[in-house]
Amino acid sequence: RSQTGTSYTSMKDLKNAIESKNINDIAAMAVIIRNRPELLDQVSDYTFSPTEPLEILDVLKQEISEEFPEIPEHSFVVKYVAPELKDILSPALYMVPPMDKYNENVIYLNMDQNNGITQYLYTTLAHEGYPGHLYQNAYTNSGDMPLIRSLMSYNGYSEGWATYVEFEYSYDYMGMSEGLADVASTNTALSLGLYAYADMGVHYDGWEREDLADYLAEFGIEGEDVVDDVFNALVEEPANYLSYFVGYLQFVELREIAQKELGRHFDAVEFHKFLLETGPAPFYIIEDYMEEWMKEQ
Repeated sequence: RSQTGTSYTSMKDLKNAIESKNINDIAAMAVIIRNRPELLDQVSDYTFSPTEPLEILDVLKQEISEEFPEIPEHSFVVKYVAPELKDILSPALYMVPPMDKYNENVIYLNMDQNNGITQYLYTTLAHEGYPGHLYQNAYTNSGDMPLIRSLMSYNGYSEGWATYVEFEYSYDYMGMSEGLADVASTNTALSLGLYAYADMGVHYDGWEREDLADYLAEFGIEGEDVVDDVFNALVEEPANYLSYFVGYLQFVELREIAQKELGRHFDAVEFHKFLLETGPAPFYIIEDYMEEWMKEQ
């Protein structure tokens, strides 16, 4: 709960929710690919222009205006990780700024981990930049948030937000056709969902490496090196995958609740504004505040 801030009250319920999401994603992809099998090749071959990080961030900043509130004045720089760190760092990282310089932001890129593929770089910058970490921090910290909240960290909210906007929006912003964007984003979400479920298998159910290998093989993920990499990553950082996926799942559920409750009164900009102005918190607290927000809407 400390890593995810989840509103689920039992591991059983959380496992069921993740498994249900994974099954639904598989079914959704199967329907699309059955009707348009050519999309499988297009997903891996799709290219996006521009290719430079600053240009991509500029495109993203413009694209988000229809579904996200306007971001306050801020600045940022893009830097590149040192060669000595390329093998051990993720594709990118956002440096959370000091609370007295909240509008000075830094994104570090690890181009080796992005494999030189523009599609990966684009979604990575959506996660780290707009409307991901950089946008979320710049917007929330520019408000009247009590400073004591700067001492509190909620990985489920922060990583969940960046994953939510990456999966749910960035592929559409890339200019992909609707079907292609659905396949690409759903496939990425499914991969993370499988690892999140395996995270609970290892740390809650006591899976050994062989158990993980059997589980991944059910979804066509095989190979000694692949299984070793996943198992070692899970053992090294318990609940790391869960903070991303459970946070993402909870944001999707919040949106679905708001859309169902508000109907034609639902507005994506106002919904995202509510989430950003509420700020990082456990999801069971956000749900209570959202009840009041929906009444106001």
